[in-house]
Amino acid sequence: PFLREDLALMSCTALGLNTVEGPRLIDRLYLSGAVSGEALENSRFAAALNAGRRRYSAQELYQRSVSATFYMETFEDEAALAAEEAGGNASGFFIAADGLALVSWHQLDGKRFARVHTTDGRVWPLDSVVWYDCLRDIAVVRVSSTDLEGNSARRFPWLALGNSGALESGEAVYAIGAPLGQRFSISEGIVSLPRCVVDDPAYPCILNTASISPGSSGGVLLNSFGDAVGVLYGSYIAGTNMHLSTPLDCLEGVDLQAAGTTLEEVYNEVAALRHAAQIFGEPTELELEAGEEQQVLISSDWPGQPILRFTVDDGSLISCRWGDFQTKQSIYLYIIGEEPGETEVSITLDDWKGGEDEEPPALRIHVTVTGETEPEAAADAPEGEEPPQTD
Repeated sequence: PFLREDLALMSCTALGLNTVEGPRLIDRLYLSGAVSGEALENSRFAAALNAGRRRYSAQELYQRSVSATFYMETFEDEAALAAEEAGGNASGFFIAADGLALVSWHQLDGKRFARVHTTDGRVWPLDSVVWYDCLRDIAVVRVSSTDLEGNSARRFPWLALGNSGALESGEAVYAIGAPLGQRFSISEGIVSLPRCVVDDPAYPCILNTASISPGSSGGVLLNSFGDAVGVLYGSYIAGTNMHLSTPLDCLEGVDLQAAGTTLEEVYNEVAALRHAAQIFGEPTELELEAGEEQQVLISSDWPGQPILRFTVDDGSLISCRWGDFQTKQSIYLYIIGEEPGETEVSITLDDWKGGEDEEPPALRIHVTVTGETEPEAAADAPEGEEPPQTD
């Protein structure tokens, strides 16, 4: 039998295949107006939105794009800034002529000042933070239009924002940043997964093979049309060519014209959130049998992904292990009964920033393990009689 589902599958497959003239069928339908851009958005054929555009070589892309990227130094306080003792280095890129730029949030986290080095050798103060997202690891900043020598810039070179939702597996991408401090370096790769779930389905990443290293964070991920589609931020340590970027579709709805606040004000704001952070879990009273395993969902309102640590009062009675993150701020803790008795598990934040006289937030779970212990042989049992046994 030939069913309607067979016809649908054949049609869907055909849309992604090349025609005799060269372009894919879906590309021809879009260019002819038979399929609208709205219909392509958020579909598996969203890449057709780029149909008819010119693709550039790696050399062409570098020449067109590198002047819109920068190297960034960050400083923990005024003393470090005055001594020019940078506490970190990163990358970034301009997305508007007025100095609006994108960087990774984790490179700004814990810093009060930052400076930007452009390809012409000039150094510019970071003026303000327009928007940031601790969970997506991205920040929109504005670079001052006056450099450290008092000279002004009328316009900064900038990169157009592309449609990260139109990326396809196997598509060529390019990373420009400062790996290990090697400023304005480029690497080439392909998209492995355009929407890779690392820990939370609400925050997919672009998994790709364009090599990056420490210092690349904040750099730009380009498609072959020269559009910025992602912000470089990390890699799988145990993986091979498994690098991650934040997709730029997360900027949808963000007011890029907002005035912003200073980096020091953002530092104080995040520090206050961390100081007030709490840990939550349910249940806090747990009863299980020896050999039984139960899970408790642990969550926190820490601004960003929390670093949690557990401590067991009596490790002979229970053992614990972490499961997978369910969201960026919640994770399962598995508790396994070992021997009958009562004990507690304490979960704390590993990076809490509080005063010397303050106790860090903690969640305590009381655990009761039930079951029978092996009976001891009766010392005075009459000869020939068995000691009493338990059920």
